[in-house]
Amino acid sequence: SSSSSHKMRHGSSAWEVAVARLAKMRREGKRPDLIAYSMALSACGRGREWAGALALLWQMHEEGVGPDAVALAATIAACEQGRQWPSALALARWAQRRQEERGEEAPLSVVAYNSLISACGKG
Repeated sequence: SSSSSHKMRHGSSAWEVAVARLAKMRREGKRPDLIAYSMALSACGRGREWAGALALLWQMHEEGVGPDAVALAATIAACEQGRQWPSALALARWAQRRQEERGEEAPLSVVAYNSLISACGKG
């Protein structure tokens, strides 16, 4: 939208725009879905906004929207970009416990594991 591109030209980063879109959806009475959250999580990763990604992931969990393997991978990638290996590792452990409790298939993708390994390597 023109509002989003205006914000991008005037200092707002992509992750801020993505999070603002989620807030706008809520104000309009719409519930953000898995795709909307995943897009915002990916934007957080590109912006090295690991804390924002973790907050969004928790919000997803609290609202009963996933998270799925894509959202988990995006959040771990955000932690990697922010050089937050302890957060990436804690998230992987949480996902594994959640998977075991619910009897779900593997919650983390190869992409997530690669990001986790990279995060640990960057220290």
